[in-house]
Amino acid sequence: SVDRLARTDGTNMLSNVTHCSNSGNITINNGSYNGTSDNVMQMAGGVIGIFFNNNRKATAEYWTNSGNITIDGVFTKQQCRMGGVAGWIYSNGFNHCTNTGNLTFNSGSFATTYLGGVVGYAANDSAINNALNKGKVIVKKEAKQTAGLVVGGVSGYSQSEGDSTIGHLADCVNYGEINIEANMIENTAQNYFRVGGIAGWSQCYVDGCTNNAD
Repeated sequence: SVDRLARTDGTNMLSNVTHCSNSGNITINNGSYNGTSDNVMQMAGGVIGIFFNNNRKATAEYWTNSGNITIDGVFTKQQCRMGGVAGWIYSNGFNHCTNTGNLTFNSGSFATTYLGGVVGYAANDSAINNALNKGKVIVKKEAKQTAGLVVGGVSGYSQSEGDSTIGHLADCVNYGEINIEANMIENTAQNYFRVGGIAGWSQCYVDGCTNNAD
């Protein structure tokens, strides 16, 4: 399996990465990371933290996570991106990936937090196809946000560049319950909830996706 808190980073990476899996639980807490730096972002995924490629040539296929992921008591000044399989994907294909583990967020940030059952944050024309989530996404009442909270059953946030249709969510299914108990610290224009059974916030093409959560 791929290192659970790893980064795959290569501007010339052309191959597929297939059949990676994780079954271990992952916990990030104040005992392991104090989150005091202005420039540190939290990236957590069951299989990988960041899957990054500038040329849209790499593809993840048949990745699975069954471990529970928890971020507890960590307060940062930058974004948190947390997904059941991957925290952040950038310019990549993501095909037939499945999460059955539960995600629990019990922390906070001065910046937006993105949580997704399969992918936390999909940027720069990343394409998610045939993803399946059966895990719960839970934001505990102790979690404190001074900025936005974006939560999706499959993807927290998905983006296409400009008018491109390369980035998309297609034929994805969510069975996982989304349970948000949190309160914001302050009621300002920067504080918002965006929650969806498939995507919390989508700026891309979405087709053939189904939310079957209770």
